[in-house]
Amino acid sequence: MTDDRSSKQPEAGIRSIKSWAEFEIDHEGTITRILHRGPIDTLRSLASVSQGDKLRDCLPSAALHSLKPGAAGVASQSFAATIDGEPLILHLTASDEPPGRFLLTIYPDRLGLSRIQRQQKHLEIISRSLYESSLDAIITIDDKSIIHEFGSSAEQLFGYTREEVVGKHVADIVIPHGMRKSHNEGMANFNKTRQGPVLNTRIEVEAIRRDGSLFPCELTVVPTAEFEGQTFFTATIRDITTRIEREKALTQARETAVASSKAKSSFLAHMSHEIRSPLNAVIGCMDLLLEGDLSTEQRMLAETSLAAGNSLLSVIEDVLDFSKIESGQQEIHSSKFSLLEQCERVMEVSTIRAVNKDIEISACIDPRIPKTVISDLSFVRRIVTNLLD
Repeated sequence: MTDDRSSKQPEAGIRSIKSWAEFEIDHEGTITRILHRGPIDTLRSLASVSQGDKLRDCLPSAALHSLKPGAAGVASQSFAATIDGEPLILHLTASDEPPGRFLLTIYPDRLGLSRIQRQQKHLEIISRSLYESSLDAIITIDDKSIIHEFGSSAEQLFGYTREEVVGKHVADIVIPHGMRKSHNEGMANFNKTRQGPVLNTRIEVEAIRRDGSLFPCELTVVPTAEFEGQTFFTATIRDITTRIEREKALTQARETAVASSKAKSSFLAHMSHEIRSPLNAVIGCMDLLLEGDLSTEQRMLAETSLAAGNSLLSVIEDVLDFSKIESGQQEIHSSKFSLLEQCERVMEVSTIRAVNKDIEISACIDPRIPKTVISDLSFVRRIVTNLLD
């Protein structure tokens, strides 16, 4: 749509092409007179138009809905349209005589303007769908921070309508007071250097809603290529309040679990030490008892008690090892010892319980196993004990 009150050159250029039809219409778009209509075989809609018809009703073209005869300050309008599949140029001019009437002249589209218009409309539809379908808020501003587009998700997120914010400074709408100075400085720096630290990356900032409430968001700003000395910026804004709350809950749960694990390890270590102290005393007494004069039966019972005490001590050490593993303090103490001798000692303790269940235990040592090995004696003894148990 153009305003051509100062120059008649475009109109003269259009009228140099032979028109297909010319109608006189009033300010409501009603045909008051048919001035010219050539033989148009392919344009049946134009051939059926009669005086008194409204153009919007008889010509199925969305472009005709843009006709605004009598609009203030508009002397002529020209745009492309398609009627019955034919590309056309519609030219509307105010008539000097009679006043209040308008001339609608229809020309063939020799320049392909209809195709260009369809392509432009197609791009507009895609662009608008991106704004309307995105779950993230999308805002487009120019290099002076003036808002040009405000998507439906942005309306829901910030509480403004598009009509309220288009044409206003973005800092006055979505940027908190404490960040507006930084935004203005960053925009001024971009206009000088064409660079900015927040462009083409994701950052976490705070934004402000219409009601004054602040919320954390993830911001991505992408600039367009410079066109006619101007750059536009499209910002994608995602509310991350829920994500941050979830992360805080996970962190709290992890800290609680770690504290619980430490408390459990501390309890096990304390309990094991408390049991081991009297057990060491029992084992020591058994050692002293075996040094005295005992009958054969008494000595056998004392030796079995001593072995059982050592086995119980091994279990307690297992508990201590568990707490040490959890706290990362487990250590290996290597020494040289006879594997056969240690296996026999473990069997002596297990045999007492096996006999009560009518089970006989015997050991067969592979001759390829060396007589002595180097390892942690307490670990080896506990492994064999656990296997027999």
